[in-house]
Amino acid sequence: MTAGPSFAQNRAGILAKADTDKDGAVSASEAATRRKTIFSKLDRNSDGAINRADRPGLMGRGKFDKAFTALSKSADTNRDGTITWSEFDDAQKERFQRLDLDRNGRLDAAEMTRAGA
Repeated sequence: MTAGPSFAQNRAGILAKADTDKDGAVSASEAATRRKTIFSKLDRNSDGAINRADRPGLMGRGKFDKAFTALSKSADTNRDGTITWSEFDDAQKERFQRLDLDRNGRLDAAEMTRAGA
């Protein structure tokens, strides 16, 4: 059995996907674009919300359930079991601001490491 990706690999993957201009940091604009992509992928039935109806087939349910449970804790502000775009976007904006330790509107690998992202 192989081990999963390391923290450093995950961080590098996050930066690679979100840093579209390849300057070594994720700007607020790049983060916003990435949020839209992630939300669209999670909202499998395209109803504008993420909930249990978006669960994939049997092979992906465990991964979805784990991610949905974690996301619900921070994003489902009214605790109705559904994460709307507004809830998701607000939670992710807050996370970006929390990780942006030097408050320059950009996240680099060092900030992500220091913040434990």
